[in-house]
Amino acid sequence: MAAWSLLSIWRRFYSRKARLEHRRPTTPGERRRSHESLLGPIFALFLAPAIFVANPVGTVMSDAILGSAVAIVDHGSLELRPDSAADLARIGGHYYSGLPPGASLLAVPAYAILSPLIAQIPDRFEVPQLMPGMAYQPPRRISKAVYYLQLALVPLLTAPLAAVFLVLFFRLLRHWEVEPRVALGVTLAAQFGSFVLPYSGVYSRQLLALVCLWGPVLWVLRRGGNAGRLTVCGFGFGMAVAIDYSAALPAAILAGFLALRRDSLQSAGALALGGAPVLLALAGFHQWLLGDWLATPYHFRVWSDIEFLYQGEVMRPAEALMGPPFEHSFGFPNPETALRLLVGPFKGLFSLCPLLALGFVGHVERLGSKRRDALSGAALAILGALLLYNATIRHEFSWSSTPSHFGPRYLLLAVPGLLLGLREFSTGAARLRVLAAVAAVSAYLCVLAAMFHPNMIAQANFDHVMLQNPWRGLSELLMRQGPRVPWLFPYAVSPGVHVGLLAIFAAVYGIGLRRIFSRLADGDSRDRDVAERLMLDRGTNVSAGG
Repeated sequence: MAAWSLLSIWRRFYSRKARLEHRRPTTPGERRRSHESLLGPIFALFLAPAIFVANPVGTVMSDAILGSAVAIVDHGSLELRPDSAADLARIGGHYYSGLPPGASLLAVPAYAILSPLIAQIPDRFEVPQLMPGMAYQPPRRISKAVYYLQLALVPLLTAPLAAVFLVLFFRLLRHWEVEPRVALGVTLAAQFGSFVLPYSGVYSRQLLALVCLWGPVLWVLRRGGNAGRLTVCGFGFGMAVAIDYSAALPAAILAGFLALRRDSLQSAGALALGGAPVLLALAGFHQWLLGDWLATPYHFRVWSDIEFLYQGEVMRPAEALMGPPFEHSFGFPNPETALRLLVGPFKGLFSLCPLLALGFVGHVERLGSKRRDALSGAALAILGALLLYNATIRHEFSWSSTPSHFGPRYLLLAVPGLLLGLREFSTGAARLRVLAAVAAVSAYLCVLAAMFHPNMIAQANFDHVMLQNPWRGLSELLMRQGPRVPWLFPYAVSPGVHVGLLAIFAAVYGIGLRRIFSRLADGDSRDRDVAERLMLDRGTNVSAGG
């Protein structure tokens, strides 16, 4: 369905009839509507790369998340097998997902629709043996339903949601009077040069929480915060917390920021009206499953040590490797943990994505000038709060869990706020050159991370070069294997097929990108012509009046 929608948008954009009927806009209103008509192609521009990097291998945690969705539809239960996922909660001798329920519930409608189609796949299904010693080897093997559901949810849910977020980001930049082509360029930098692209290629709860948290905020910043929009914002905040508990920190900061922008009491009431039902439902779920509305699955979490599930010819049962539940104890913030999360070699936010460091600089610069605003303060406060939270957790997994997805997923919810700081680099030739150079460096690593995600998640070894230095590890993969199309990874196709498909995609994408930039430049040049004529007319009138 997503592929058909994408094709329809491009066919309409490229059709000869649309070109013949296109009349050059002359008034400001017509030019605005002309740019609005490009939102469909721009959405397709953001959607296509995310679908193209869809990965057949999800995160380790997505096994438990999607396993719960499958169990709800197929068995009317949340219970899972102990060998079906690594991240589980053990409650009364039964095993459940060890993660918040929101992402599982979002996948339920999709699986309910797709389950008859998945059932038609031959039962003698075997997941391609991608990763020795990892989740796709015996004795732990994901089900056919989870494997195909993970792949289908990328074009059905995560990629479209990421594209919607990017469209909202682009429109906010335009609202801030950033020149159209620059606004689109900055947004493309945000997609390819931040963690949006690699995370939108898998079913990631962090990406879902990001969209729920920041999408409504971008909308309110552009359109204004009336009661209805703030209620939607509150609902998005509640959904973000139900998907990822750590979203509670940025949600509280953003709620305070939005409430203080207008009448505090009325705004707070609208936010509470939207978020309270979701949070009450989440508390009810905890009471029903865990017996305590303040408890979470993390309090009952057990971890199946994937690295040792398969040792040579000896296959050990998963239950034998599950010890007592982890205790997430908190202590005084550890500066080393915070430093690793910012500039560490494996999960450092700024070391892996210099573009976000540039956004950080933009916010600091804005706060130190007369143009300071509360948005920059909120963005930096979210980054600080997430750093502080992770730095107080007393176990190594808080900053270096090897089988987790690429990048600092613990700070992903701070990424949109940092990207907003790039508006400080959207004017002036020198600043635009700096932005372009930093975006190119960031895009190199992020595109390779999306391309080689199955290789990255396979490394359950602290000594592996991929964990010690992703820049070197990914570059070596590129030199050794050549460019790869992720969804072809499990199949024995020649490198030429990968390169050919990438070349075709790049050509079509480049043609579309050029046409959109041309349309945006056409309208912008006419805007400048009109402004110049108005200034000349005013000068003539003043001279005549004198």
